[in-house]
Amino acid sequence: MELRHLRYFVAVAEELHFGRAAERLHMAQSPLSHQIRQLERSLGVQLLVRGHHVVGLTNAGSTLLPLAQRVLQDVDGAARAARRAGRGEAGAVVVGYVSEVTADLLPITLRRFKQRWPDVAVELVEGTGGELAGGLRDGSIDVAFARAPEQTAEFCFEQLIVERLLLAQPEQHAGGNDPVALAALADERFVLPSPAVAPGLWRDIGAALTAAGVEVTIAREATSLTALLLLVAAGEGVALVPAATMHVHPVPGVRFAPVADAAAESSGGVVWRADERSPAVGHLLDTTREVAAQHQSGTEVWPDRLVTGA
Repeated sequence: MELRHLRYFVAVAEELHFGRAAERLHMAQSPLSHQIRQLERSLGVQLLVRGHHVVGLTNAGSTLLPLAQRVLQDVDGAARAARRAGRGEAGAVVVGYVSEVTADLLPITLRRFKQRWPDVAVELVEGTGGELAGGLRDGSIDVAFARAPEQTAEFCFEQLIVERLLLAQPEQHAGGNDPVALAALADERFVLPSPAVAPGLWRDIGAALTAAGVEVTIAREATSLTALLLLVAAGEGVALVPAATMHVHPVPGVRFAPVADAAAESSGGVVWRADERSPAVGHLLDTTREVAAQHQSGTEVWPDRLVTGA
């Protein structure tokens, strides 16, 4: 039994007339009658009671009709779902994010995306930069909002924001609110993010210190920004952190001061696999670009951040 046989049978059973059914199916009546007899032979039962003009259903035909209708509905539904998924109108996207990178732009992006593509399920996964890079590699994450990854052919990256680096100091150690030159910190002990956990931020901090000609003494490495700030609060040293840290990871006992050096900044954006072909991922990236463009060259929800666009 083939799907076409079920379609032919359902048309005849619903019309109860070979001529009308053939017209509905855009075929001649004789081939339609032949196909129905093939179906009956394959099942070993008679499905129709044939007359000169009127067709009736046998008990077997009456039993088969609702089942055949359901099968055809399921097949048509599956085809529609596949086409919608192929156009990115349905399916799922797994979005990874580093909390302080785009936590102001990301909610706007997700809200607009869900308004336009309500049948695409969005799953959110929070992680460190290192964890999200691993998730992109193994396919468990489709898109990541993170610091710029190391340049590699396997990932694409579009910058969304640039923000100033701030000096985080123990409260009892902190001076005033005047900008601090990195060169003045040469004798300080630094708490740095682990390069394995936050490779993008680690590179941005290193680039700022190198530009200032400062070789720092590393007191500790931290596995998260919260841990880093707790170590600063405990007096282990000072740290350079993105401006968003004040809003996402406030820790008592830590004071922040602006950094005077122009190179003291960190960038973040959206990362995806270079071989990504999912239309739904494409829609999310387009929405991200649109939101960034609308907020470009202005101070965002948080101060000291500039949206650069994608």
